[in-house]
Amino acid sequence: MSAQLRLDVRDQVVVDLALSTTRAIRRRLDLTRPVDPAIIREALTVATQAPSGGAEEPVRWVVVTDPDTRGRIAYAYREAYTGFDRERAQPSGEGAERIRRVRASSAYLAEVMADVPVIVVACSCAEPPQQPTGPSAAKYYASVYPAVWSFQVALRARGVGSCLTTIGLRQEEEIAKILELPDTWRQCALLPVAHITGTALKPAERRPLREVVRWI
Repeated sequence: MSAQLRLDVRDQVVVDLALSTTRAIRRRLDLTRPVDPAIIREALTVATQAPSGGAEEPVRWVVVTDPDTRGRIAYAYREAYTGFDRERAQPSGEGAERIRRVRASSAYLAEVMADVPVIVVACSCAEPPQQPTGPSAAKYYASVYPAVWSFQVALRARGVGSCLTTIGLRQEEEIAKILELPDTWRQCALLPVAHITGTALKPAERRPLREVVRWI
């Protein structure tokens, strides 16, 4: 399959709409409706087209649908979230109310994670960086998260929601045991996946370009 170098205006609108309305879905995950495995496979096929450093393709995926395994992962995730929430400071000042809403949504997700029909864990089989910043760290994470985002956008195009979470990494060893991951696979993200309730999604409020872009 090939595509023109420039998409026509209608296709541009569709692409922009998908990119700008792929939200972090938590409260609107449909916990009662199964997700067709074909949708997951299609979205993962799209995700494999994402770029990676040196074209090494280090991303590995674990798709969890087994209820017992989901429950064990959910328990570990809830333990991780509870510890994280206990440690962080309460929001204050400008934007505090928005932060409280996001935290309430995150707390809800931690409570219902076991009921989400599909949990997808994105891993990397590349050598982990030794430093938190710098070229090695940049290459490592930039070789994973574009694929995760492509997966999310492809799901959204098919009426399925997701949420990129990293709190579960606080229980990385436990989750690795549950999933029986190879020693060379390191977890980078955990995504609950389900159909979306409601009828529409819209772009989020964001800072204007004049505040976040510098032209030289």
